[in-house]
Order: sequence, then C-alpha cells, then structure tokens
Amino acid sequence: MIVFATELEKALRDVERAVISSDVDGLKSCASSWRLPGELSSAVLSVSLGLIRFSPKPRAGRFIVFSGVDKSGKETHCFNTGRVGGIVSAYDHLTSSGFRVLPIRQPAYDTLLGSLVGAHLGRRVPGLEVRDRVKEEFAWILWSLDRAQFNEEVARWLSLTSENVVLAKRWTESHAVYQPEVGVSYERVMSFERNVVKQDVTIVLDVPFETALSRLHRRLHADNYEKASLMARVRERYLSLPIIYPYGEVYLVDASRSLAEVNRDVLSLLDELLRKGKG
Repeated sequence: MIVFATELEKALRDVERAVISSDVDGLKSCASSWRLPGELSSAVLSVSLGLIRFSPKPRAGRFIVFSGVDKSGKETHCFNTGRVGGIVSAYDHLTSSGFRVLPIRQPAYDTLLGSLVGAHLGRRVPGLEVRDRVKEEFAWILWSLDRAQFNEEVARWLSLTSENVVLAKRWTESHAVYQPEVGVSYERVMSFERNVVKQDVTIVLDVPFETALSRLHRRLHADNYEKASLMARVRERYLSLPIIYPYGEVYLVDASRSLAEVNRDVLSLLDELLRKGKG
C-alpha cells in the first residue's frame, strides 16, 4: 500500500473539520474525493463517522491507563510482554484477582490506522509506504483515529459488568501532554477527542528525563539535544496532569526506582483503586 503524504493530509484536514462540527454528510462528501488506497480510505471514514455518531453507554466497569514519557516502564508494568523476572504486570494482577481485562496498546501497530502512526514514527511497516512526511499539524490526528477505532469496543466492555476492566497503555492524556509541545494546542486535541471514551484512572510512571534518556542509551550531545529538551517539557506537563486533565483520577508513581519497588507500589495502588471501585 502506497500512501502519499499530501493526500493523507487532505483527508485528515477534512476529518478534523467534520468531527469538530459533527458534520456527517460533509465528511461523506469529502471522502468521495480522497485519493487514498481504498482500504485506508474506508478505515478513516468509518472510524471518523463512528466518532461523530458515538453515544455514551452506562458504565459498570473500570478504565485504567498507564502513561508517562518514553522508557518510563509502561509496557513492563502494564503488560510485562518481555516477562521480566519478579515483575507482576497489571494485566496479570487484575486477571488473577478475578477481573476480565480488555488490553489496549497505543499506538496499536497491528492495525492499519496504528501502522500509519508507526510509519510516521519511522518504523518499517511491511506492505505500507508513506511517501514524504505528514506535517505535524495533521499527523496528530492519526493517533486520535488509532484511539477512536477502539471506542465502541471500550464502551461496550465497560457497560457489561463491574468485573470488566479496560487496561490501556497510553490514551488521550498522552496527546494532551505531548502535542502542545510540538505546536498543536491542548484545546484542539481535546475538542477532536471529546467523544473518545475517557479513563477513570491514569497511573503516570514518572521518571526524570535524564533517566529516560539513559534508558534509551542516549547521551546529551548536539544530535539529540532537541529530543532531550522535548522530553523534559513533556515530563513537566505530565507532572501537571492532575490539574490540566479533567478526566478521572491521576496518580503519579516514582518510576526512577528499581523495577521491583515500582511494581510493588503499582500493584498496591491497583488494589486500593479497585477496593474504592467496589465501594
């Protein structure tokens, strides 16, 4: 699949305009002129229309998100895909406690929309080539659509029973802290994602940017100064998340310590939150 950045930007511009104004007919009309591969055009249109038409459902379950800067330990403490010894993931802890867990990773690289995010981030995606680079002014919408494709599934899962939990690595809050640092306003992001189901709890794994960089095996020199500066600013926004993000409760966990110490605190926090939920 070959995607031209200029054509994708046009589609994303149309999507933003339609989602913000809830213009179903306008979006359908615009989509007829998109010059995108058919499968991609259909996916973008379907998810965008779903976002416009979304109707919230009564919620019985809990929605928990792990967030934080790169290399803060989200994957390890959320899912422990690498099976790090001595670490019990939130997923395993919840399932062993009798909860039914719907896991979501963002970006969802195994989906078409998530693979577009991956391509934008420089990942090699077999079968997908994006020619030229999508401008940051529009690229952020790829992340939002990647999230929105799970909207109905998340809402349905949470509506079924109090024993259901959605467990996500990153969600809207990630956009809320990152995008303003690359020129896309908080208000613009939140307006677009107003119909995305929001979490009950955000657990921010906080590490100083120097620690995160060392985990990325980077050194502070001219080539990555911009990356270091961005990470530092994003971290500061994460620290202010309890103030700027109005959805659910936000908890900060010091993730600069050993994995075992962080894991102990994460599991203890989960138990406390779930006890509160039952109350």
